[in-house]
Amino acid sequence: MHQAVILALAAYCGTADPLPARYHATDELQGFLETIAANCEAASLNSFGTSREGRALQVLTLAAPGAKPPQERSALLITAGLDGDHLVGTEVALQVATNIIELHGARDAAVSRLLSEHTVFVIPCVNPDAQARFFATPQIETRFAPRPTDDDRDGGFDEDGPEDLNGDGLITQMRRLDPKGDHLPDADEPRLMRKASSPKGQRATHKIYTEGLDNDGDGEYGEDPEGGVDLNANFPHGYQEHETHVGPHPISEPETRALIEFVLAHPRIAIAVTYGRHNNLLKIDDSGKMDHTDKAPLSLHKDDVTVYGHIADRFKELTGIETAPNPPSDGAFFAWLYAQYGIPSFATSVWQRPDADGDEGEDDPADAEAEDDAEKPKRKEKGSGKGKDDKDEAFEDNLAWLKYSDASRDGAGFVEWTPYEHPDLGTVEIGGFVPYFRTNPPAEAIDAMVEKQLGFLLDLGERFPSVSLDNVEAIKRHDGVYEIKALLTNRGYFPTGLAIAEQNRRVRPIVVTPDVDGSSILGGKRVHKVWRIEGSGGWYELRWVVRPGERGAVEIAITSEKHGDFDVAVPLPSTPESSTGARP
Repeated sequence: MHQAVILALAAYCGTADPLPARYHATDELQGFLETIAANCEAASLNSFGTSREGRALQVLTLAAPGAKPPQERSALLITAGLDGDHLVGTEVALQVATNIIELHGARDAAVSRLLSEHTVFVIPCVNPDAQARFFATPQIETRFAPRPTDDDRDGGFDEDGPEDLNGDGLITQMRRLDPKGDHLPDADEPRLMRKASSPKGQRATHKIYTEGLDNDGDGEYGEDPEGGVDLNANFPHGYQEHETHVGPHPISEPETRALIEFVLAHPRIAIAVTYGRHNNLLKIDDSGKMDHTDKAPLSLHKDDVTVYGHIADRFKELTGIETAPNPPSDGAFFAWLYAQYGIPSFATSVWQRPDADGDEGEDDPADAEAEDDAEKPKRKEKGSGKGKDDKDEAFEDNLAWLKYSDASRDGAGFVEWTPYEHPDLGTVEIGGFVPYFRTNPPAEAIDAMVEKQLGFLLDLGERFPSVSLDNVEAIKRHDGVYEIKALLTNRGYFPTGLAIAEQNRRVRPIVVTPDVDGSSILGGKRVHKVWRIEGSGGWYELRWVVRPGERGAVEIAITSEKHGDFDVAVPLPSTPESSTGARP
């Protein structure tokens, strides 16, 4: 890192380590970004919107001097913090940015190419309002951006939320002996509660509540907490209008609207990586499924599968991550970037329980259990595929988390059940998993993740499409008539446009035009619209027969939304020979 940035961050933190091993509060994150931008010539900071509670949404732009100004280069977008409970993604994005700056200062070759030839946008926190709940007291886990709602439909908004009754600073659960309940302690691990199954001969013994009181006198407890919207379910692609916590309509939240507007305002964004609860780099969905209109993809386009498969292999090789849960992507940002914005879009949760060995293509059972415990309506998740009961699967996952807490974290992930005299319910026990324990690792584990994720990002940075006009030749055929031939070549790894972008016409084609009027073109297209050139040397052949008049050269203009614009002057020979030699 530039020495000025190191000193400035250290002074800001009041420590010798500018990024100490801990999670940084939202306001502190703002200070970090401002300090980086103020002390590094390759970084700038801008606000692209405001959260519902008035917090700035910030983007850190990284770009070094190069042949083109930053706004004219193809760009890499790194986004984190859409899921408010996924603070590890925000920390990884922040530290990836600072490591890139450090390597730039050390003149690392890969980083120098990335920042001089491309632009990197880093958005570390799209959901600052939800992330602020992590640092609040009492701590209550939520991934939802706040939006007042009437969950119990009594005309009041958010009037009966959870409360920290035992004063431990955490919102957990209450369990109470009640034969009319629907849970029972597991026989082998009584700290965990199971949903009773009558067909299995299980008789319920307890009822489960969120820790709290009946503040509105309706006989329910904590049933109308602070309302919220899952930002990673509020984007247009796959939006599920009848589900809970998805917002009243797509792009209903100021954060999602601001993010979409930022992306649309920066059409040079050509590759994206999103840190959050989703994963599409471990198991490639090659089913080719489409929605009922047969227009919107529910999986990868068949002609994009090979590219995604190779990138997935590289991700596994560079990060060592082999498995991770994969909850549904309905309304998710990364899915919108692929299906509707039309670019390579990759999602990773960057961390999972170290001993996890589940099927990476499965839904996240922890999500199902959390909803089940809170007694909220639960949508049917897709893709379980094992033939197991979803609740048993969720229980097994909770059991694994409890074992991990006991064996590796000194029991820090679970609050032991402790009796409490509730003013309405009588004797209850308060306990359960500690908020955020299952979504974020210990802070001291983040450095190792950053190193691996940075390696993957730099690998992606070497794979941008690279378009050039090659094998150009002009041949004089008759007096005043010339044949011009050339190849439009892509020497980068990624195709100039994904197959899905060609199908839905979302990404504009590369446009190639000679600077002669239409009446002077005797053969060939006046305008070539090139939707897709395969990577690794793919080409598109161009040919014109022109009568350009009294001039010594023809200018060919190449215009690309994603990859920039350039012109090539083709000299015209004075004799019936090629001006550049025949194309091999």
